Formats: sequence, C-alpha cells, structure tokens
Amino acid sequence: MTAIIQALFIAGVLKETGVLDDITKGLMSINVKFASLAIPALIGLIPMPGGALVSAMMTYNLYFNDLKLERNRASFLNYWFRHIWVPTWPLYQAIILTAALLQTTVYDIIKYTYPAALSGILVGVIYSLYIEKNTGLEGHVNGKKLDFFKHTWIFIEIAVLALILKIDISITLFITLLSIILVYKPNKKAWKQGLKTALDPKLLLIIFLAMIFREFIVSSGAANQMYMILRGYNINESLVAFIIPFSLGIATAGEFVFAAIAFPILLQILLTPNGINPITLLMGFTGGWIGVMLSPAHLCIVLTVEHFKADIVRTFKHVYLAAGATVFLVALVAILFY
Repeated sequence: MTAIIQALFIAGVLKETGVLDDITKGLMSINVKFASLAIPALIGLIPMPGGALVSAMMTYNLYFNDLKLERNRASFLNYWFRHIWVPTWPLYQAIILTAALLQTTVYDIIKYTYPAALSGILVGVIYSLYIEKNTGLEGHVNGKKLDFFKHTWIFIEIAVLALILKIDISITLFITLLSIILVYKPNKKAWKQGLKTALDPKLLLIIFLAMIFREFIVSSGAANQMYMILRGYNINESLVAFIIPFSLGIATAGEFVFAAIAFPILLQILLTPNGINPITLLMGFTGGWIGVMLSPAHLCIVLTVEHFKADIVRTFKHVYLAAGATVFLVALVAILFY
C-alpha cells in the first residue's frame, strides 16, 4: 500500500508540475502514433504498482483530443503496452524470483522468456495499426524532443536504485519522490493534486480488496491441487506449465505471484538434468503473464478504465484478442525453435 500511494502521489505531482505533459509532447514531436504506444511502454519500464494510471494520465489528451480514439480502444493500448516488458525486463519481480527459484541468473531467464515479450510487442503494434488507422493524424506535432530527454533522469534513478542497488521499491519511490521535490519544487497546488490522486478512497478500496482476494487464493493451496490433478491425467508438460501459472495469474492478478507460487510446484518440469527446460519455462512464464493480463482484478485495467471512463467488458474484448494471438505466436516459437 505504501508503494502504491507513493507511486500515485508522484504521478499527481508530476502531472501538476507539467512534467508528464513535457514527456508526452517530447515523444509526440518524434511521431504522434509512436508516442501513443511509447508512453505506456516507457512507464512499463518502472514496475510500480498501478503504473498504468500514470501512463493513462499522460496519454489522456493524446488519445482523446489528438487521435480521437474510442475509449475502450484507448484503454486497451494503455493497458497492453504498459505490460509488454513483464517477461523480459529484469526489474520485474517475477524475473528475479524465477532466477532465484531455478538457481540461475536473471539474464539466463530472459534468454528463454524474451520471445513472449517480442510476441506481445508485435501483436500490440499490429493491433494498434488497426485501432488507429482512421484517426487521420499522422507525423509529429510541434514540440521539443528535449522536453522528453530532460526528464529521463527520473526513470534512470528508479532503475539504478531498484535494479543495480537492489533497494526495495517502497524506499526507491520515497527517494525518487524526495528528488522530484528538490528538482521541481512543487507548489501547494501540485501537493494538493498529488494527495488527491494518492488518497482517492475509491482507488484505495479497490487496491485493498484486490490484495485480500489475492491472499485467499494463495492460502487455499489451489495451485498444488491443480498440479496434482493435471499430472494425474498425464497432460503434456508444456500445457501443465502454461495452465497453472495462467490460472494463478487470472485469480490473483499478481505480476509476480504466479512465479512465487506456481514455479516451486513446477520445478520438476522446469528443470532437466542438463539445466533449464526452455519450452516449459517459456510457456510457464507466458501463461502467468497472460493470465495476469486477463484478470479483471488487475489494478492496472481497473485504474485505466476508471480514468478513461471506459467499459471494462468491451476493453477486455480487445485484450482477449491480443492475448490469444500472443499465446499462439509463443507456442509457435516454442515448437519451431525449442
């Protein structure tokens, strides 16, 4: 809760001080449609809780005033591209946990899971071309690329603190918040906006209830029971490796919970006498990631839809299509190359 409140407070302060607008305009000066995907992807490099709300705040005017996107489609773009790095970016806890469980390095895990991220990016880009084909806005808008680059220190600081120095995300966000206060010197209005964003009772209640629900799933032991049932029916190992993390992902919406709970159960099929089994690891990680993306309890989809005033069911129709295509591509890669 501390990490989430700090992340939302930072977002509110950066919005009111104009930093988020500077970053958005800087990317739009390169290419407008590129910016519509790059902004949530950029925020996705920082695994902060509820991060999709930050990118939603940044892209609101771009999606609805410039590109004039339909709200459910805009929600999909923000939500999908916010999470494209989950299978491959070493800041994500699922990657770190998996490396620890399999007693190897983070980079050895990424060596086998990167096809999932590439598949998600490819599917997302192709789908975005369809979504944005009739927007009528091409090229770039007036703005300075420097407006983007002069604020990249925020992302670099978080990456250094969390990835290199391995400082807890709550402490990392606190240090970053202090730096933002020192650099940008937010006025009373910015502080008020930050507190309003961070302490929204409706959002805090959603987050709190999601955490409680997750604990019910974790404590029930359902994952271990499911594994025993599937193995009892002699189902293909790759399919078992996909189904269990996928089910946990949907149930808990935790971007690292599937690794923490499912992978210890799956160790005997994730590892071989010669080391990591690339197919089961790739399918397991893809299953967990896609399961989380399809969970209606996922904070990012709830916060995005709330901010954009979209319909969660219609938004999920786009997510289902993209998720299905991504799983198909990953399975194809596993069959052809692994």
